[in-house]
Amino acid sequence: MIEGFSLNIFKHAALGFPLAFIYALVGDIFIVGKIVKIITSKILKPNDDMKKVGVYMSFFTSCGMVIWMSLFGVITNI
Repeated sequence: MIEGFSLNIFKHAALGFPLAFIYALVGDIFIVGKIVKIITSKILKPNDDMKKVGVYMSFFTSCGMVIWMSLFGVITNI
């Protein structure tokens, strides 16, 4: 529902934040994080530079969390 800019927006944000935070935390630790470890272990070699490991893990974590949180947005706005 489109309400425009009002104080009600802040109420919705404050009420929705805890659920979104828990969803993101669970997704990052238990789902996306595990998938990222599997992907990066197949791409990287054990002797690769830590900068390369950091970039790869950050990239895949960002991509996975965008998808994960987009799913949250779809579910909460049905």
